[in-house]
Amino acid sequence: MLRKGVIFITLNICVRLKRIITSKFEKVISQSFVVVSFMIITCKLYQRVVAREISKAEISSNDRVLLIGGGALPYTAVLINKLTGAKVDVVDSDTHAYQCAKALHEKYYRDSYFPYCMCGKDCEFERYNAILIARQIEKKDEIINRIVNKSRVNTKVIVRDENNLPVFLPDKDSLLVL
Repeated sequence: MLRKGVIFITLNICVRLKRIITSKFEKVISQSFVVVSFMIITCKLYQRVVAREISKAEISSNDRVLLIGGGALPYTAVLINKLTGAKVDVVDSDTHAYQCAKALHEKYYRDSYFPYCMCGKDCEFERYNAILIARQIEKKDEIINRIVNKSRVNTKVIVRDENNLPVFLPDKDSLLVL
């Protein structure tokens, strides 16, 4: 029994470290437009992940998308807008990440997304056709419960897991969850 507890604690620490490292990395690279541009242009694998999510959720230029947990460099939002023309709002509760995302928005990506500094569970979910929850978000269950209770009928929701892949949850009556 002790072994299982130690393994669980170790895995939990690894997941938290991965979240912290991802957050810190995004904050550092968001300070350089050259690095940001290079990453977005050359990151074909990540583009395929986002393109698959767009395809599965059938996101189009008519949709309004919410990205919860955009981080300092919300390149998911940039790619969604670039690939579909959809309007994308990005929320992040980390003030520094929000400030970096806002600076990038104002300087380079004015037409790609609009950043907000707020907790994901406090969003007005009824405004969106599609919602994507980033993998580093904590308390996903709370956010998902709020989405189920507050979103429109047939809202498409993508929840990324720890491997940066979408998790497909059971369908709800008022919600199409991907």
